[in-house]
Amino acid sequence: MSGRIVIAEDHHVVRTGLKLLLQSRGYGVVGEAANGDVAIHLVQELQPDLLLLDLAMPGGPDGLQVTAQLRQSGFSTPIVVISMYDEDALKEAALKAGANAFVLKQAPETELLEVIAGCLPSQASPTLTARENEILRWLAEGYGNKDIAIRLSISVKTVETHRAHLFLKLGLQSRADLVRYAVSQGFFQPG
Repeated sequence: MSGRIVIAEDHHVVRTGLKLLLQSRGYGVVGEAANGDVAIHLVQELQPDLLLLDLAMPGGPDGLQVTAQLRQSGFSTPIVVISMYDEDALKEAALKAGANAFVLKQAPETELLEVIAGCLPSQASPTLTARENEILRWLAEGYGNKDIAIRLSISVKTVETHRAHLFLKLGLQSRADLVRYAVSQGFFQPG
């Protein structure tokens, strides 16, 4: 799996939902913490590619304190702070403490996934198979499932399966999203 992530969130149900979302997109959740002390320990021990960190956690350091402590200890692990509090002062405080990004818990899952992908080192983005890359290119160039199946000598059902995997792995919702992704990754030049 690509992208080793630690989730620090005191609400078990929310933590489990985040874990399932991330795993469905090809990321590996290598650690879970219900408080700040455990979050710091996991980052120090596991050295993940990213820490997804709740702002408000009781029973120890909160998200701001965890971020500041990790930065003061020399850890450069990207930190995405999540919060239910839509306050500019909190966002500014998180970024000032050293967080890479701040996302509201009310945000659509696509926004959270885009932020995570943007904060991860490039090699940690979801990995596509050679066949998925091939199908992505054909889809982005406007070919339909049947045309792609004929060109690649595979069944339409296989193309549909690969297409579904592309949407899941990349966190995309539409063919337009797919085309934008393909252009941004240099799969082809529109024109």
